[in-house]
Parts: sequence; C-alpha cells; structure tokens
Amino acid sequence: MQQSFDSCNYYFNEISNKVTAESGIWTDGEHLGKIIIRCLKEAPNFIAQIDGGTGEKETNKSVLERTVMCAQSFINFGLKYQDVVMVIAPNHLHISIPLYAAFCTGVIFAGIDFNLGENELADTFKSGQPKMIFCQNSNLQTVRKALARIKSNAEIVTFDEGQDCISFTKFISKYSGDATVENFRICDFEPVETIALLIATSGSTGLPKVAVLTHQNVSVGFIQNWKGLSKAPNPFDIGLVISPIQWISSTFQIVMSPILRYTRLQTSNKLSPEHVYDLINKYKPKYTICSPTYMTTLLRNDHQHVCDFTSFKYILIGGSAVSKELYADLKKVAPNVMIQVGYGMSEASGLIFSPHYVPLGSIGRPMEHVNWKLVDPDTEEIIPEPYKAGEIRIKGRSIFKGYYNNPEMTAQAFDKDGWLKSGDIVYRDENYNFFYVDRQKLLLKYRNHQVSPLEIENVILKHPGVVDVAVSGIPDPEYGDLPIAFVVKKNDYDLTAQCVEDLVKETLTDSKQLRGGVIFLDELPVTSTSKLDRTKLKNMAVNMAKWVRSRNAVNMHLEELSSRIVADSGIPTDRYHLGKLILQSLKDAPDYLSQIDGASGETENFESVLRRSVRCATALKNLGLKQGDVVVLMAPNHIHLCIPIYAALYIGAIVAGIDMNLKINELKDSFKINKPSVIFCQSEKAADINLALSNLNIDPKIVTFDKGSDYLNFHQFVDKYGDDTPVEEFKATNLDPNEAIALLISTSGTTGLPKSAAATHANFAISAANMWVLFDTCPSPTRLSVIMSPLQWYSALFQYIYTPIVRTTRLQSSLPMTQEHAYYIINKYKPTFTMCSPNMWAELFKKGDRDKCDLSCFDLIMAAGSDVPSTLFDTINSVVPETCFIPAYGLSEISGIAFVYDSTNPRSLVSPETKLDVTEPNVPGELFIKGPAVFKGYYNDEKCTEETFTDDGWFKTGDIFKRDENWYFYFVERRKMLLIHKNYQVSPLEIENVIIQHPAVYQVAVTSVPHPEHGDLPVACVVKHKDSTVTAQDIKDMVEETLSEQKHLSGGVIFLDALPMTSTSKVNKSKLAALARVSERL
Repeated sequence: MQQSFDSCNYYFNEISNKVTAESGIWTDGEHLGKIIIRCLKEAPNFIAQIDGGTGEKETNKSVLERTVMCAQSFINFGLKYQDVVMVIAPNHLHISIPLYAAFCTGVIFAGIDFNLGENELADTFKSGQPKMIFCQNSNLQTVRKALARIKSNAEIVTFDEGQDCISFTKFISKYSGDATVENFRICDFEPVETIALLIATSGSTGLPKVAVLTHQNVSVGFIQNWKGLSKAPNPFDIGLVISPIQWISSTFQIVMSPILRYTRLQTSNKLSPEHVYDLINKYKPKYTICSPTYMTTLLRNDHQHVCDFTSFKYILIGGSAVSKELYADLKKVAPNVMIQVGYGMSEASGLIFSPHYVPLGSIGRPMEHVNWKLVDPDTEEIIPEPYKAGEIRIKGRSIFKGYYNNPEMTAQAFDKDGWLKSGDIVYRDENYNFFYVDRQKLLLKYRNHQVSPLEIENVILKHPGVVDVAVSGIPDPEYGDLPIAFVVKKNDYDLTAQCVEDLVKETLTDSKQLRGGVIFLDELPVTSTSKLDRTKLKNMAVNMAKWVRSRNAVNMHLEELSSRIVADSGIPTDRYHLGKLILQSLKDAPDYLSQIDGASGETENFESVLRRSVRCATALKNLGLKQGDVVVLMAPNHIHLCIPIYAALYIGAIVAGIDMNLKINELKDSFKINKPSVIFCQSEKAADINLALSNLNIDPKIVTFDKGSDYLNFHQFVDKYGDDTPVEEFKATNLDPNEAIALLISTSGTTGLPKSAAATHANFAISAANMWVLFDTCPSPTRLSVIMSPLQWYSALFQYIYTPIVRTTRLQSSLPMTQEHAYYIINKYKPTFTMCSPNMWAELFKKGDRDKCDLSCFDLIMAAGSDVPSTLFDTINSVVPETCFIPAYGLSEISGIAFVYDSTNPRSLVSPETKLDVTEPNVPGELFIKGPAVFKGYYNDEKCTEETFTDDGWFKTGDIFKRDENWYFYFVERRKMLLIHKNYQVSPLEIENVIIQHPAVYQVAVTSVPHPEHGDLPVACVVKHKDSTVTAQDIKDMVEETLSEQKHLSGGVIFLDALPMTSTSKVNKSKLAALARVSERL
C-alpha cells in the first residue's frame, strides 16, 4: 500500500539516480534542467502539451529541440548565470520553452501576471531586474513604457509576430547557432543555491513580493504533491492547467508534466467558464489544480450542466479555505473523483500537509519533507496540545531562500530560530489531523489573483483627502475576497466613495478594484497595543457580505461590460457612456426579448432594437444633429419609443421626455427651455406643437410615430435620413460622460417652477445602477420589468435605459395605464419588477378592486415620488407577503435614489433656519447631498441652478429628514412645494401664476389636501380684492382653460381674509396646509 501510495516519489528518485549516474555529480539529482531533458528524451513521441484554444499539439521531441535552441540562445545572447528572464503571456505552447531553457542554463525564470498595468509592471521590473522579457504584441507597449520608467534596457522578445520586436521563433533561430540535442551541454551548478523560480506572493505581511525557489526547493517540494497516486510514469493521460503562469499551480504542472509523463492541456484563450467546459468536454482531462473560488464559479455557473466533470480522477483544490458545500457540490457532478484539499505555500514549494485519508474539513497531516511547530503568535510559545489554535511554522529542504532583493521582508518571514512563519492559524486533533482556522496574513484572493490590501491602501493614501485607510475583504463563495476599503477622511474634505474607487481604478488592475465598496469611519479600530485591529474590520466586512453579494451582482456585470467597452475604445471614461453601454448590451444577446407592448401584444428582440436604433442614429446624424442637441419625445410607451432614446444616446444628443398632455402654453414654456432640434410625437399632438413653437425662433424637425399628419412619420424619417451603415461598423460618438448631458428630467427643483434637471451620462450610469442592487443575479436580475409611468418620469427613463444593460425584458403599454389596463397586463404577462408612485400602488391595491388582479407575481416593487403612507405599506405586505416592497426616496436631480441602499453619496443634514449642520440624532434638518450622481444643474436656468446649491457645492433637496442613532433616516415633511397628483408632478407656483392674473385676486397660495388614491389634491387659498365677486368656479374655470388636468383644483378653493405668514413675512405653508384640511373647500 505504501509503495503504491509513493509511486511518483519512487519514480522521481529513479530518474534522479539515472541523471546522477550519467553525470557523476551527486547533486544533479535535484538539477531540474538535467531531469527534464532526460525525461523528454525518454519518450520523444509522447504528446507533451495541447493548446485547447487553438487545437495545436506538441510532442516531447519538439519541446526538447526548441528547449535546446532556446537554452543555447540564452548563452549566445549573453545571459549569465542567475540572470532573470520574465514571461508575460497566456498559456500557449511557447510558454514552457523559456522555462525549461532557464533550468538548463542557471537562468532565473519569473512568470508575470499578463494583466498588470504600467505602474505595476514598473514595480515588478524594478524588483526583479530582468535581462530579458518574453511577452505578446498586445502588451508590448505597456512593457516598454514600464521599462522606460525604471530606465532598463532589458531585451524584449514577443511570442507572436507583427511588430518591431524580435519574435520568439526568430530569436531562437538567430541565436541558437548550430546547437542540437546531441551536442548541447547543460550547465553545471549547485541546485541547493541556484535559484530556479521567482514566484509571485504577498508573503505574510501583505506587500507584493517574489519568493525565491531554488532547484532543490522545487525538486523536493513539487514531487510531494503527487502522493496518493498509484502509478508512475503516466499516472493519468491529461492534466488541465486553469491558472495563469504567475501562479505556482501553473508552474508546477509545466515542470512536472514531462517528468511524470502526462499530457498538459492548457489554453491561450481567456479562461471563461464556458471555455473551460469546452476543454473538459473535448479532452476529458483526469487531473487539475484549482482554487476554491474558481471551482465555485465553474460549479455555480448557469451553464454548468453542459459540462461532464466525470472524466476527472483527481482534483487538487488549494489556495484558500474549502467549504463543505463546495466539496459536496463537486462530489455531485464527479462522484468518483478523488478530491484533495491542499494546504501549501509558494514559500514552501507546494503542499505542507498531506490531504489523503483525513477527515472532511481537515487540511491533512504534515508531510515527511517538512518539520513543523505550532506557535502562539503573541507569546511565541509552542503549542503542544490538540485543539488549540496557533500559527503553523515550518522548516525543511523545500523552504524558500527568501524574497528576491528584499532582505528586510525575508527577515520578517522567519522567526529567530529560522522557522518560516506561515501567517496562518490552524489547530490539530489528537490524531494530528490539522484544521485551518483563519488567515493571519493580509493577502486576499480574488478569483485567480492574489490581492495585497497594503498595495491598495498605499494607492488610496495618496489622495489628499484621506487620513487613514485599511483594506479588508468580504467573503464571496464564487469570487473569493471582494476588497473593501475603510477610509478615515479629513474633516470638511469633499471625498466620496466614488472618488476612492476611481483612484484605485485608474491605478491598479481589475482584480484589485474595490468590489466590496468603501466605508467611511471616524477612526479605524485598534487593539490594546495600538495596532490596527484587522479582526474587527474583517467582522465588519463579513457583516456586509449578504448586502454586497446582491449589490455586487449588478456591479460585477457592469464592470465586466464596461471593461470590454473600455478595452475596445481605449477610453477609460467610456464605462459611463450610456450609448456605448446600451449598444454593446444589445450586441451581446441579439435573440433576447427586449420589449413587449402589453396593449398590442407586439414584441421585439435585441437584434431588432439594435438594428432600428442604429439606423435612427444615422438618420439623426445625417439630419445634422450633433452632441448636445436636444431630442424631445412626447408619446405613450409604445414599442417605437425606445429607438430614438437609444439613438440619441449613441450620438451624444440629449433626451427630453415631455408630458404629452401639456397644453399649448405649457409646451411653449417647455420648448423655450429645452430648445429641441427634433421632436418625436403622436400625430394628434403635431398641431399643438406647431402652435407652441411659433415665435420661439427655433425650428425643430417634427416626426410623428404614427401616420396621419402632414409631417414625416417615424418610418419615413429613418428611411429618408438613415443610411445602411452595418451594425458591426457603427460607432457611438466619443464624449466625456462626466460633462455630456444625457437626459433632461422633468422636475420642479426646490423652488416650485417647472425645470429640467440636466443629468450627465455619468450621473445616470452611476446612480441608476443602484436601483438593481437588491437582485442577487445579473445579467437578467429579474424576468420582466413593467413600466407604469409616462416617459417624462424618472421611473420610466430608468427602465428604458437600464433594461437592455442588465438584460431584462421590458413590458410597457401604448394605452393609458388605468387601473383596469394595469390589471390586464399584470394578469396576462406576470411581471416581476416595477417602480411607480405610491398613488399608483394605492390604486392597484384598493380594497374591493385588488381581487381582480394577481399581484403576487412581483418579486420586488418600488414606490417613489412621494411619501408612502404606513397604511399602504401594511396593505401591500399583507396582500403579497412574498413580494419585497421598497419605499424609495430619490430625486431627479441625483438620477435616482438617495436612501434604501448603501448609497455612495455622502449626506448632510442642515437646519433650514440656522443653516448649521445637524450632527445629533432625532433632530430634523434639510437633506443636502453631494456626489458623482448629483446633476449638473437646471437646463438653461442658471438662476435656479445657483439657488439649489450651497456655496460649497451641496445640493439642497428641500426635504426635511431626521436620523436615529444608527443612521437610519426618516422623512419628516416636504419643504419644497412640489405636489404629486396621480402620476404627475404639479407645481403650486405655476398654478398661482395663472390665478394671480385674475383681476379680482389679490393674493393666492396653492397647497394640497391628501387623497388615499390620487395623492395631493391641489387647493387654491385665495385672498380677494375688497368687494370682489369672483367665485370658486371662476377660479377653477380659469385654471382648467389654461393648464392640463393634473393641475386643476381638484381639492377646491378656499377664500381667506389673509394668508398665514411666518415671522420673516413668508407664506407659512405648514399653516396653510393645516387650514386646507379643516376649512370648507368650494
């Protein structure tokens, strides 16, 4: 049994003995170059490696010949003993050749992360001082810039052809001379001292470092990982490599596959789950090494069922803790696989514990090639008894020499007696089975990447507004650790979470981004010895895990989507370009159902929407529209409405949704502000629009969605002005999302007059994404989202823009959304998500009517636009208890919501009387907001824009809140004058401006009375001129003749002798509202 258990070890000793016997040098038994060359010679026709991305294969004979040529080229080029070569490339067939050549010549090999940016590469090159770098043409310029920064003249060789650098094939052809397998002489050196590999690691202190592994370290350590296999050579036919070259698990297989004689399956393609499934299904590998996070990704992907995992006989899972759930999931799909849960370290050249024949949950028993001790890290006392946790420390021939060119970190890695400090806390049972407890060192692992918190902290600390910072990780079952930054900012410094996230995004690679978010603290927690208490920080992060997992689903989807867009364009800010986000999303899933018109039954998929919106965009451009021109839309929610929205966003035009029920005077006021270049409307409104445009000195193109007017209809417009630019060739206009206005959203601001909030692409992209964060999957966070409000409302615009981006089908209707019609489409289509006003929900959940509709189909519904009465909240929760009902507070001026979720906007409460900050709980104050979601101002209205911001840039919401001790905020009352009647915003000042024109009216103030179904009912409080005979009906008639229905005085008219005033001679709106509730209304 023991002999079979150690078959690979015995076989390796046999090879070592042959090498030693041939050379006569007893230490050659640990010379990796001589061992690998001998193994390649013994089986020349054996398939050494396969590139699953291209289908290419290579035999041992070919690998041997190219290795010899490369090794001789190193020598002839002038590389010296222990010079460093670095490889920055995916796992194609060339990648192993410089590694084997380095082993033959005493050159040091270092695999480098292919995704590193210029800053990180410069740090890596400065530390490693390479003499030669192998890379791809795709990252050549980044490598050159990084080398220039440290003034290095390292030789660059590209694996592929095509640029002004020598290629790998030409390099070995040029410098190998007449070297052959027969005449090449492998260099002699001492394996105990000769460095073979530099392996990326963060050690035990958190800073990025490079572990030095000698030939002896690798020879002793790597072979121990194969204990448990019963056959050697050929323990199995194919081993799958699914980690990048900088990881020891990748290097391990490149080194051991020729020695143990199995075919190595790797790929030059990106390792998406779908690609891995294809590799497994096609090549049926028997062995792989995988991190727990990536294995979780493979097993929990939506397409996991297409993969046949049963080909595997052995899977080694290591790099972080393995949950029992993951172990069970793997056993379900591969019931006969031997799962080895491996605990090891790069600094120990692989595994430290043997994972064979141990209890579930154990990391194994100590291996024979290492000595170990368990130590209390605080007292340095040895722990002799079982079930007491301590730090595991090790010694042995596989333990590394130290960190390359870093004597300070090397000294810190060992204790005074020379034991390597692992930084990991474990305990053992009475049978010496060890169990992992926690990670003492700071290293995080995100997917296949090691992430140093200290590296991220060092970047954030460069911000002038940061006093202190600590980075921890939020555990995620699929992605590993999600970096989260705890930040202490300087007093009175304007610093947002988005600023911190953007700083990291601009400086570090994708794996190091703050996917866990940013939390601002007054101070960082410390221990009794004044050290940072990372345990407390970790606990805080863990407590956020559930929230972040759901928040992270949409953010990770958007990050992946925007990263592809940025990679294609080379413009970092394109991640917030709404047009490019929509365009790419439509291309990604052409067959996905985009929209349904619930009234007509019409449907349309992404491909059709993409084709029509691109043609519409070309029509707008050919008409002469340019960035910043305004496109007005006045129509019901039919299936054509989204097309000019997307088209305008593609070309940088501004989208303005206008209430199609506005009267001529109201339209004139709106057009005077928005100055549209094109107006899309229904034919029934064309005449009113034409009249409203008279005397405005603007001449927009009028296009009707339907036929029947004297104007071009939509189909005629795109046919006349559009061109045949293929979708594949169409490019959205480049713009600055932080400055370019995307939307004009109807609002009354904080002063009461109708205005248009100018939201930039970045405002909307950042804020509107938060509307989806309660969903824990993305794309397709919900099956069917229904629009219940007209286009001019934020809730409609939000769904039009984001449903294609998050890949959710949108249900809308070209008919008015009455209660009856809403019931019809809900019963027929069973939508799962919507957002609308509390008034609409009150109508739908009205007692006596709600039994007509099955409202339980909704997974999540949101109410926004006005305060939600507690009676409505209780009704909804009792009628549909399984539905998540969210009362949301938001504003058009911040492109979304300010509360409910963990918003990135800092918030301040200010006393409306004293203008001083309200710092204590349970004291009302006006809500002020800052952040990247806050709008640019009111379009073409500098005065109102100036009035709505404080001198130091805070947006004044006009709403009164209070907070409790736990920072939960509570709405108190609406300070600004806006009323919400049914689905419409109503400005009291607009109604007042009409009434005051009556000759009999001396003073007027408009307030409202609440209605359980319709929200605010406008009430006019009128002071007549003395002896005037004006009646309430006269006032009502005047308003009805001038303004649209929602602004009519449905609450009535009250005649007063005088309006109630405050001490500062302003109308006392609170008293006025109270009077309206108790007075007789005519």
